[in-house]
Amino acid sequence: MNNPLDSLFDADGDGIVNLVEYMAGTDPLDPTDRPNTDDILKDLIGEVNAPIDLSDMNPMGEYTIMPLMASYPEVVGNMLDLSEPGAYLYNVYNANGSLVYRLRVSITSELFAAGSFTPGAPLTLEELSIGIAIQLRADAALREIPIGIGNTPYEPASAVSYDDGNGFEFDLLPYGLALAQPAIISVNFDKEAPIVQRYDANENTWKNITDFTVADCLVTFSTQELGKFRIYSEAKDTADVPVVASGGSGGGCFIASAEF
Repeated sequence: MNNPLDSLFDADGDGIVNLVEYMAGTDPLDPTDRPNTDDILKDLIGEVNAPIDLSDMNPMGEYTIMPLMASYPEVVGNMLDLSEPGAYLYNVYNANGSLVYRLRVSITSELFAAGSFTPGAPLTLEELSIGIAIQLRADAALREIPIGIGNTPYEPASAVSYDDGNGFEFDLLPYGLALAQPAIISVNFDKEAPIVQRYDANENTWKNITDFTVADCLVTFSTQELGKFRIYSEAKDTADVPVVASGGSGGGCFIASAEF
């Protein structure tokens, strides 16, 4: 289970990734067979060039924290300094060389809002200046998880950016977090005919989210996996905005769309 593309994929869609099911001895292909706890995968979120202190995870210094990929920066003195946005994976070993857990560090260019999900308690996190909110049900996950709203544009000069007024990209952290129950996302958007998309990191392309509603300038959709999203107006020339698969478009501001 050292392949990052496989180990953090939720093959059966039960909100528990393959690595956790493998370590717990449950079937990663059976959504009815899942662990009762998840103490194998841990998440941290942050911004570029803002060093992350891992001392709380290694207070006695008995663990060895190793990057899963040779291209990832190494941990030096329990400090991790990441200068590029993205998801970074680290294995944490005990003194016997056994895997204790895997650490995923999600880094965004700018972290607008941050909170923490605790199992058994619903969470609502809002970014008020842009108007983005994420709601997690009390049973969304089995472990405590930091949740963040940020931005890391893949195409800073394209039509989908913060400054051209037609649409914008935003991050919901941690990248690739699989949820047992879908999160509800709401975004203020006052343009006509919105297109809602999620970036598929495995296929390196944007894919349409076709189930969404629009009412009173608020676009609402659900997702069972966090990551990078964008919303833009279909009404504008979008020749430079690739679209994968046909998707639904709702009405504009104050016009309620059907749920596709």
